[in-house]
Amino acid sequence: MIGLDVHVLVMDYTPAEVLDRCKQSLQAAAEQAGYPVAVHFLPGVVGHLGRARANGYALGPHPYVTHVDDDDWVEPNAFAVLADHLVAGVDAITTGENHVRGEVVTPSPDARHHLAVYRRDALQQIGYSAFQFYPDQYALSMFEPVHIPQCVYNHRIYAESGSRKQRRGNPEAARRELAAIKRPDLALVENATPAEIAAATDSALREERCLT
Repeated sequence: MIGLDVHVLVMDYTPAEVLDRCKQSLQAAAEQAGYPVAVHFLPGVVGHLGRARANGYALGPHPYVTHVDDDDWVEPNAFAVLADHLVAGVDAITTGENHVRGEVVTPSPDARHHLAVYRRDALQQIGYSAFQFYPDQYALSMFEPVHIPQCVYNHRIYAESGSRKQRRGNPEAARRELAAIKRPDLALVENATPAEIAAATDSALREERCLT
């Protein structure tokens, strides 16, 4: 029997209404999945994302695991689109995502950061928990995931995020972790400067105006 455990790291600074949107989207997606999905909410570990991810991925009984950030949300079909590949027993699956910058939503069907789903026993073998800043990118780079280009994950992007501030405060450690990632391109969005994000947002707005 297939099944999926989803964890959400809840941060003290996340507004209640933002977290509620995340919770409601996960409930809707779990109801439509067609197989068991368990969602686990737990406190984040400030300053060490790898340890926090390890805490989350250890929860639940199902053979597959994933995470959703507490300020993001998923589409109702987010887990249903995974079903055939879960039945096939693949090691990892990724989906397309929407990049949300303010009011601008940019579909990114080739993005491979969210939603990332792993077979639990395969994930436990790679040592991602040692990574303070880039456990998600490192873990994903260790697999050749099946990619589903449907944009079923909505990823909020901020000009100045908490994780970006932490990396800037410890640049040597961040650089060492990036060097260990087999696909550094996975960290491009997370490492974009405020100016680069603003330029991307302006470009998306211009494209939107041209289409309407």
